[in-house]
Amino acid sequence: MRKIYATLAILALSVIVYVIFFHGTSESIAKKSPETVEINKSDKKLARTGVHDKKPGRIAEEIHRTHAKKPARTIAIPRKKKKPTKIAVQSKKSKGVVDFKKYSRDQPFAVGQDDERVPPRITDMRIDDPQLIKTIQEVWLEPPSKKPYNFTNPESMSHSMFKQDLYVDNLLHHKTGGFFIEAGAVDGETASNSFFFEMKRKWTGLLVEPDPIAYSLLRTKHRNAYTVNACLDEKVSKATFDVEWRHGHIERGTNGSLTKKTLAHDFPRYTSTVHCFPIYSLLLAIKQTTVDYFSLDVESAEPFVLKAIPFDKVDIKVLCIEWMHCGEKAIRDILVPAGYEFVKKMNFDVIYVKKSWKYGHQRQ
Repeated sequence: MRKIYATLAILALSVIVYVIFFHGTSESIAKKSPETVEINKSDKKLARTGVHDKKPGRIAEEIHRTHAKKPARTIAIPRKKKKPTKIAVQSKKSKGVVDFKKYSRDQPFAVGQDDERVPPRITDMRIDDPQLIKTIQEVWLEPPSKKPYNFTNPESMSHSMFKQDLYVDNLLHHKTGGFFIEAGAVDGETASNSFFFEMKRKWTGLLVEPDPIAYSLLRTKHRNAYTVNACLDEKVSKATFDVEWRHGHIERGTNGSLTKKTLAHDFPRYTSTVHCFPIYSLLLAIKQTTVDYFSLDVESAEPFVLKAIPFDKVDIKVLCIEWMHCGEKAIRDILVPAGYEFVKKMNFDVIYVKKSWKYGHQRQ
């Protein structure tokens, strides 16, 4: 009897060992087989390696069928915005499209370049030469736009960086229908010191911007003011305007050339040869010698621009001038002898008022 029990026990133990060993091995293969993992990762690998024909075949085929039933996963990849390579030049004197791929650092495309109407010896002309004034009118000067405004933020009260426009508005007793000059106008809206007067006080004026790209953007705003794609200097000259991602400056040329920071766009770096004129020549071209407000931001060239102004022939009431690069003394030494009085410092700008106008207006 004991032998029978012993035999049954051995048989039972053998069955248990068999089940555990073989069944456990199959599960282990199904779970840990690198080939099976490859099947889960990629249908292409499965088809290439033919794992379903190998042991454990049934497990591999089942996994393949289960995996094949799963729908393909679609991933939405956002489109990357392409950098603009072309921009329309909004000028009747330089129509067309500027393609940056065609230009290098030595290929200019500012208004007036390669224009047969520009006299060869223009830089030798006097600042009031009739031929010079006529050439400015024909080649560079753009009249006020008659199209509807195209501003990004037209409802904003002040566009100046430090509210200089509002302070000057108080100085001028909220005058309507006045005339401004803004040298370094950029796109005609961003950090503009003249925007307020045109929109809120119905002024017109003159906008000067040497950067060809910023100037083309300025033209799209349809400002009710004359515009000129040129720099300012104490005499007629030429200069190389070097434009990088955020900052534009005169690379070569006279020290009196106007420069100005440009918009933070993604355009590549380029250079452009621009013509420079005294502010008096530009005023003669538009037949305007009375100026209520002159905003001058030319990145260190302010003294040279101011020296070229014949204050006995041009009546400017208020000047707002950036002093940071040239120093306050250089500005004071020119304006005080010319009959101007310092009234306020606003961060990087200083404001001067013509004394004869200030006190004459107070007496009235």
